[in-house]
Amino acid sequence: QLPEGPLPAEAKPAPGLPAPRRELLASCHRFLRDVLDLRLRSDAALARLHLEDVLAPATLADVARISEARHRIAAAARLFDGHLAAYDRRVARMDDEIRRLGQGDRVAGAFYTGLRGSMEENRRRMGEIYGKRKEALQAAETVLVFMLERQGRYSVEGDTVVFQSGDDKSYYDEWMAVVRAREAEAQKLYDQLQKEAAAAKEQLAEFD
Repeated sequence: QLPEGPLPAEAKPAPGLPAPRRELLASCHRFLRDVLDLRLRSDAALARLHLEDVLAPATLADVARISEARHRIAAAARLFDGHLAAYDRRVARMDDEIRRLGQGDRVAGAFYTGLRGSMEENRRRMGEIYGKRKEALQAAETVLVFMLERQGRYSVEGDTVVFQSGDDKSYYDEWMAVVRAREAEAQKLYDQLQKEAAAAKEQLAEFD
């Protein structure tokens, strides 16, 4: 799991530890720092896309805004995939370091075995969160394409989308409900992950 808050720029393990353990602990701190930085950069890039308004009535009232919202949805999906790929690359680098550092020190090796399991669980859960978010994006894309196809058959009055056809309204409501449900599921999973984020810091503190 990812720790909250800033990590030291460079870990300084206790000098009395055996050399392999000092190096391993420093390597773990670097990994956690890099992964936290990756998440913060991804969150910042996602915030710049302003996904919260891709289905806003003001967006649905204008064809150009609908098209632009679809581009933002596609960019967000690429961002999710890119974050996971970058995480996988950083884990691979960490594995290479541990193969070198963990040799000859069973305690250090056992510690990393436990940390590696935590890393794999974190990756699985991030994939699940992003999977739900991508499902929400796909449902939003369905709504936007539908609205493009229904030009001239609905209007936006204030914050309300008014359809001429009851069937169109039902279809719209159904897919908007899917968007909200998938977003809520993703947020619940994310909140659970955040509550457990201190576990990695605690592991490092015990090892130190």
